[in-house]
Amino acid sequence: MKTILKLLFLSGIIVITAFSCEKGKEEQYENISLIYSKCPCDHETDFIKSFSAENILLFDSIKTSFSEMKELSLDGECSKFISYSPESDSTVFYSICNHMVGVGYPCNFPQIVEKWEISPEGTYISFSADEFELCNPENSITTYTYSNLVLTSLKKLKK
Repeated sequence: MKTILKLLFLSGIIVITAFSCEKGKEEQYENISLIYSKCPCDHETDFIKSFSAENILLFDSIKTSFSEMKELSLDGECSKFISYSPESDSTVFYSICNHMVGVGYPCNFPQIVEKWEISPEGTYISFSADEFELCNPENSITTYTYSNLVLTSLKKLKK
C-alpha cells in the first residue's frame, strides 16, 4: 500500500511539474488581438482547412532577403516563414518543402506589426488560420499552391 501511495504522489508531482512547464511556455508568448476578416472577393471562396503553425519566423523584407529567410527557417528539407513588407504593409506565409511551395496571403494580419522590432534573424510567432481558395485561383499545373488565410489566433514570442 505504501508503494502505491508513493507512486501516486510521484505521478502527481510529475503532472504538476509538466503543467507548470507548459504554463511557462505559454507565458513566453504574447497574445495578439485579431479581427476575423475574410479577404475581400467579388464571390464566395471555398474553405480548404484550418491549421496551426508553431514557432514560425517572421521576417522584415527590408532587413532580410528571401534566400536568407529560407536559410534561417530551414528545418530539415522544409522552410516555413512569414515575410512582412513594411513598404506595402503586407505579409506572405511561405511553406517550402523540396520543390513544393505553399504561398498564403493573410487577410487580417494586425497593423501592430509595423511597431514591432523584427530582428534580421527573425522574430518567432505562432498562429492558427482558416485557409480559403484565392479569389481568382490560377488554373495551371504547378508545384506552387496559393491561398488566402484568415488568422484565428496569433502569438508573438516575448523578448
